[in-house]
Amino acid sequence: MSAQRVHHGNTKNTSLDVSFLNKSSSTVTTDAAEDDDDDESVEYECVEYKLSDALRLKTARDLGIAKEVVSLANYSNKGEQYIVKELVKVASDRCLGEYSDLEASVVDKIRLFAVEVDADFDEAIHQYTNDLYDNNRDNIPFTLQRAQTLSHWCTSPSVRCTIVLKMLRIALVSVQRPPDLTSLAKDAIAMAVDENVKSELQEAARLLTIDDLVRGYCGNGAQEFFRVVSVGIPKYIVMLTFCPNE
Repeated sequence: MSAQRVHHGNTKNTSLDVSFLNKSSSTVTTDAAEDDDDDESVEYECVEYKLSDALRLKTARDLGIAKEVVSLANYSNKGEQYIVKELVKVASDRCLGEYSDLEASVVDKIRLFAVEVDADFDEAIHQYTNDLYDNNRDNIPFTLQRAQTLSHWCTSPSVRCTIVLKMLRIALVSVQRPPDLTSLAKDAIAMAVDENVKSELQEAARLLTIDDLVRGYCGNGAQEFFRVVSVGIPKYIVMLTFCPNE
């Protein structure tokens, strides 16, 4: 930039036109104001997100989630899906396998919370049942009892069928005698939409019936000698004739 000399009439007085300085100063002021507005906008959004997390965490606390599970500091990192899964665990621990009116009320509240935070409640049940299997490998009957209750909470037929199918397969390889899953298997087969899943459920239920016969004739220790796999029934009838009756 350069100053311009301005001549007024015939006078010899010369002055500098410094109007550009005012324009430059105005531009700088405007830019600074816009930067301040941007900073305030970012700060407002951060506060808004934090407040939203705090309100959701308060609801989760009311539903029973413990402080050591999640805090405001790590809420956004844990994510809503994780929070809902942990709430499913809380509800499962409270009911201890018994489906009561109190339990139904708690489950409904957790399901509503999942909708509000845009999480998948049925998928949270699926995730928690997988955690149950991983953490209770030495107590399969207990795990299956809990999973049986959890499966009733599902509203999605596909998720429920997936959970039941895994239950049947785990029951087949359990050294301990599993609970009776016959009724649960029939219900899952009836509601299955996918034909492949239905076929797998039917096969698993059939094998579990054979497994129950083996345990009935040979005792629970028969699992040490027999492994029920996808084979025909006649072969197992032959095998049972060589197994001492208890």
